Amino acid sequence: YQRRVHGIVCVYIITVSLSCCRKTTENKMPPVWGDLYKPIKDLLTKNYNGDTHKFELKRTDASVTLNPTLTRSVDGSVLGNSSVELDKDVCSKCHVVAKAGINTNGLLATKLTLDKLAYPGLKFEAIADKGEKSKDVYEIKAEYKKAALAFTTLVNLKGGQAVSETTAVFNYKDFNFGGSAAYNITKQSQGNINYGATYNVTKDTTLAAIVEGNKLKLGAITAYKKFFFGVENLSSLADFKDSVTTVGLETKLVDGQVVKARTNTLGVFGISLQHALSSEIKVIGSLEWDTKNNNSKVGTQIVFTGL
Repeated sequence: YQRRVHGIVCVYIITVSLSCCRKTTENKMPPVWGDLYKPIKDLLTKNYNGDTHKFELKRTDASVTLNPTLTRSVDGSVLGNSSVELDKDVCSKCHVVAKAGINTNGLLATKLTLDKLAYPGLKFEAIADKGEKSKDVYEIKAEYKKAALAFTTLVNLKGGQAVSETTAVFNYKDFNFGGSAAYNITKQSQGNINYGATYNVTKDTTLAAIVEGNKLKLGAITAYKKFFFGVENLSSLADFKDSVTTVGLETKLVDGQVVKARTNTLGVFGISLQHALSSEIKVIGSLEWDTKNNNSKVGTQIVFTGL
């Protein structure tokens, strides 16, 4: 209870203290809960490949996309995956995305999405992943978005446990606020309750505060000319001194290369470079160096897109 109170107080202080910075007269469509923190997370984590090496091929023909991949881990093991996706308007009131894939570990993954239905803003998803019986996953999800509201609800069955989760995000002018609540149907017990808010200080600057379980994430992202800057502080609600701060930046060079860099208070420094060799071939390389433990990770990714 005390931890949750701390989280509520932190979110409340941030949102209230910023509420008078500027005024927007219109409510906007908010993101779903899973995407509320996504801009900050992507800037600080995307295209840092750790110590894996990946080759990916994407070929689109009309409404069908083929996407085989090969991923080599640091231990030398190679995981192959191949998927096919159909993206098609079945009729004027139904858009279907059907995807199926299989990997070399024997996992068969399928996903079906229905949207653009007769009721605007409503979308349905169904997932079935079959491999080892204990790891089979089945999920049904509904999403509804309209002005100032993004709502999702799902039921997930994995390892003999049925879990439901409901999320909602509301928008009021420059604020997005919401949360998620999970419930274990099998055990009839309450799961994690998460909540948070984001505030658009300007069109280029966003602040965020997210409580997930006993963790508090405070983040910010801003743009200046051709640079994007991000910062995150991850701490424990039980002890705010137990925290890690990460800062990062991203920029696009004249020739189109995307350069990223980040560092944190644990002494880990990372750099990432994305370069398009042609309109069809993209290469991503990353280097991460742990200065305290004196070890490093090198990762690569090659993406070939054939039309």
